[in-house]
Amino acid sequence: MAEARDWHELQRPGLGDEFIDAVDSAVDSVLGFAAAHPVVYRRSRRFLLPRFPYCLYYRVDDAGIIVVACLHAVRDPEHHRRRSRANTRFVTRERLAYPVSASRAS
Repeated sequence: MAEARDWHELQRPGLGDEFIDAVDSAVDSVLGFAAAHPVVYRRSRRFLLPRFPYCLYYRVDDAGIIVVACLHAVRDPEHHRRRSRANTRFVTRERLAYPVSASRAS
C-alpha cells in the first residue's frame, strides 16, 4: 500500500492520499456488503476500486473481513494466491488494520 501511495504521490501531489482514501472507501463498502462481490478463488472475493485500477482481494470472516491483497488490476491474480498468510490484514468496522503512510497516521 505504501509503495502504491508513494507512486501516485509522485504522479501528482495529493494523489497518493486520494488513493488511500479510495482504499478506505473500498474497505467500508466491502464491510457493508461483503458477500456482494464475486468469489474469484476459493473463498477470496474481489472488489474493483473506482477511479484507480486496483483490486481489493478479501475473505469474509464472522467478525469482519480479511484483506488478502490490494493489487494493480493488470497484475497476475495468481500473485495474491501465493501471498503468505503473514501479509493478510484483518479488518473490522471498528479498526482498519492495514498499514497507512506516516502522513495519514496523524
